[in-house]
Amino acid sequence: MAKDSKHVGDPPKLASKPTDLLSQLPTELLMIIARLYLHLFDGNHDITYILLLTQVNRRLRQVIVGTPDLWASFDIFDEEGYFHIARLCIERSRLFPLEILLRVGIPEAGSDFGDRCYDLLHPAASRIQVLRVVMFDETSFGIGQGVLAGLEMPALKEIELQYDSLSPGDALERIRIPRGCTNLQTLTVEGLFPTDYNSSNLKSLTLASAIYCRWSSALISNIIVGSPHLENLTFMGPDLVDNVADNLASYVLPCPSLRSLAMKGGIVPSFTAGFLLALRAPNLETVHVTGPHCHWYERTSGTPALWEEVIDRLEERYARSKETFGNVRSLTIEQQHERYRHEGFFRFLMTAFPRITSLNLDQRGIDVLSVCNVEDGRRGMGWVFLNKLTIHGCPPLHALERLLAFFQARGYKACNFVEGYGEERGDEGDDGEKGGGAEENHNKEVHDEDEDAGGGGDDEGAENEVQHRAGKVVAAGVREGKSKLGFMPIETLVIQGRRETETATDEVLGRLRDTVESLQIV
Repeated sequence: MAKDSKHVGDPPKLASKPTDLLSQLPTELLMIIARLYLHLFDGNHDITYILLLTQVNRRLRQVIVGTPDLWASFDIFDEEGYFHIARLCIERSRLFPLEILLRVGIPEAGSDFGDRCYDLLHPAASRIQVLRVVMFDETSFGIGQGVLAGLEMPALKEIELQYDSLSPGDALERIRIPRGCTNLQTLTVEGLFPTDYNSSNLKSLTLASAIYCRWSSALISNIIVGSPHLENLTFMGPDLVDNVADNLASYVLPCPSLRSLAMKGGIVPSFTAGFLLALRAPNLETVHVTGPHCHWYERTSGTPALWEEVIDRLEERYARSKETFGNVRSLTIEQQHERYRHEGFFRFLMTAFPRITSLNLDQRGIDVLSVCNVEDGRRGMGWVFLNKLTIHGCPPLHALERLLAFFQARGYKACNFVEGYGEERGDEGDDGEKGGGAEENHNKEVHDEDEDAGGGGDDEGAENEVQHRAGKVVAAGVREGKSKLGFMPIETLVIQGRRETETATDEVLGRLRDTVESLQIV
């Protein structure tokens, strides 16, 4: 008893080393945790977060240091600390392709920043796959231009060059793309005009304005015509062009591979009209345009478009050459002015893209939707195949009421409209023979032509099926008297960004829900 009693009250023994649960995890699980952390806190690939992970423990450090792709994306600034980190990244990334952001700030007199950049990047230039260069003034532009001119980058697939000149009236500066870029696929330039590069494989092009540097019609034509395989084209910036809309319309811009076109960030409608009159893109599918500004802004930034004349010119081109934008299915209209309604621009879009099935619209532009429901004796109806409408923002009560009126003016409930077509299709009476016989023969001819043409793939077949079904539904609505104009029913309404809930708005939303097959509030 005495022997046992002397141990009463002794503290429990502690392990000689605390248990490190993180070190006991499999390597694969450690990498999943590390990548999740970097995804949550490192949206811009800041190398600082990776360096923090190497300080957790020895095991995680070994895993992080031994994973080359984590070190393949880094920034270079005019500070010695960034050069040290960049050297570390180049070493630890081994042979992995590199993604680099080079910021050429406003250097001090006598700075050797350009020479140090060249010495750092030259040994790894063959691995650079993505390069972004930002320059701020004439001196930094000269440094950046010198670095690019001295490097050869055969693996380069994407390059972004930004230059914001601070001097009014400056012309676009010409800059040479690094040598050896035979596989360049994505090019973004701001305030600069690229020269001496191979654009035969270019698929994505973004032309952005700087503060005072603007594009001319000739430069836009040169860069687009020289890119025969271009699939995505984006214009950005309110000061992109300077009174070139009418001049641009006289050009012919062939883009046979173009699928997506975007004109964002305040580009005036007169430029949009001029560019579309010049563009020849038979395979264009998706379009993003900027809505009209106030009259004062359009007068100061370019000649306002006379929309009836522009529409006439577009229709003359369609009738003369049969080159239309008939494959465009999705249209986004970016609203710029809260109270500025321009029905002429909207009618121009309906003429340019008559077969869209999806429309994305800011809630401030709901008022102009009523133009779609007006039947023009000369031009017919607007957007008869539209079946999905997406509203961005939080529409107030009066906007929701106008939206409801827009649906009601189309003359039917979508779900009943489709069901009615099914009943009419099976009708064996006289009306069915008169109303459906010609349509069935036409549909059979179209189906036979599609089979003779060899189909065209699953995507094309699905698209043809949608248009085929749309045509049958529209025709059925006209015959049944449910739609005087014969519109395709809008089946889906999406409202993105709605937060407030009130009794009055809930009532209108309930009526909208009864009007369409699917109402989604995100």
